[in-house]
Amino acid sequence: MQFGSVKTQKWVARGHATVSHLFQDDGLRFKSDRSQNQAWPAAKFFITNYNGINMQDIKLPSGATLKITLSPFAVSKALLEAVSAEAKDMRLDPQAEIDLDLMKNLFCTGFSSKKIDAALQECTKRCTYNGVKLTEDTFEPEDARQDYVTVCLEVALANLRPFTKNLFAELNRIAEKLANSPK
Repeated sequence: MQFGSVKTQKWVARGHATVSHLFQDDGLRFKSDRSQNQAWPAAKFFITNYNGINMQDIKLPSGATLKITLSPFAVSKALLEAVSAEAKDMRLDPQAEIDLDLMKNLFCTGFSSKKIDAALQECTKRCTYNGVKLTEDTFEPEDARQDYVTVCLEVALANLRPFTKNLFAELNRIAEKLANSPK
């Protein structure tokens, strides 16, 4: 497999996903925040980092290929703000198990929000679907529509994940400070 002039090496990560590791001395390197024994829902992918720009290729269940390029900070932050604004009124009980009702609420909130849609559309401008830039017209053909939800979720996750890597550690640190502060 070629990526520009860079050759890739493939292997199977414990039978879950096919991973392509880019190797060369020009700044390309494998990057993943998932351990080898965690499966990616879309099955086949590779993540690279070229001069600070994160790129991710995902083989969708339909067979199409989605290439995600991380959006600039301001664009990704706008998506984070839109998702946060829409989700702030959701009642989440940390002791409750994730159930179908929670999943339905997350799905409906995300896909019914004009703010999230507008911010997500900005993020998709740097992505391709089967080698063609993502636009609203990408999903006009009926057979492409099966990938719409997956594409939206994957693009959103790719742009939100960097903001949330340390979120729970920070929340725990703040909670500890509050618990240990004099009353």
